[in-house]
Amino acid sequence: MTKEIFEVAFKLSYKLAYYQKILAKCGAVNTFNCETHDLYYTNKDLTNLTEIQMKKSCIRYRMVKGLSGRDFNGSVSIDCHFQNYQVFASNHTDNFSCPLSELKAYEELFAKSQYHKVFDTSKKDYQYQIGNIESRIQLQDIKGIGLVLYYDNPLYYSLPLATQRQKLISELRSYGFTELNDETPNLDKLRTLYYQKECYSLPPNS
Repeated sequence: MTKEIFEVAFKLSYKLAYYQKILAKCGAVNTFNCETHDLYYTNKDLTNLTEIQMKKSCIRYRMVKGLSGRDFNGSVSIDCHFQNYQVFASNHTDNFSCPLSELKAYEELFAKSQYHKVFDTSKKDYQYQIGNIESRIQLQDIKGIGLVLYYDNPLYYSLPLATQRQKLISELRSYGFTELNDETPNLDKLRTLYYQKECYSLPPNS
C-alpha cells in the first residue's frame, strides 16, 4: 500500500528576508536556490476539481535554472524535463528529460489530442536544511501568488494525514514560524492560478 504524504503549503505574511533570518537563527543551511518555470498541459475541464485532481490531470514541463546554495554545482545550463507524462501516454516513461528545442514538437503532438497549455507559472525557490532532516524547507516566491512555505518530513509518512499535518506545523513553529497554527489552511497553487483568486484546502478530517 502506497503511503500518503502530506505536504504543507502555507501562504506567508512577511517578506523573504524575515524568514531567512528565522531560519538562520536555528542553524538552517541554504542548500539550493533556483528559478523554476512550469508549463502545464491538459485536455480536461479543470473546473470544480481539487488541487490533487488538477495535478493528476496535467502534464508538466519543468525548466530549472540553478542559482546558488551549498549544493549548487555551478552549472549555468537549464534542466528541462517532463513530469506526469503518462497522463498523455500511459505506456511512456512518466518523467524524462526533454530539451527546450524539442518542446514545440511535443506541443504539436499534444494538440492532436486536444491538449492545450493551461498554466504558465514561474517561481524562485529557496531551500533550507536543518540538522540532518531528509526533507527541505522550501520558501517559494511564486509569480502572481507571493511567498509560500512548502514542507513535508519522511519521519511522519507512516502517520495519518491529519497527524502528519499537526506534526509539521508543530515542527515549523519550533523553528520560529509562529504565525502558523492548526487552523492555517493549505494554499492550493493550481486552483489559485486557475480561478485567479486565492484558494485553500481544509485540513484533513476537518
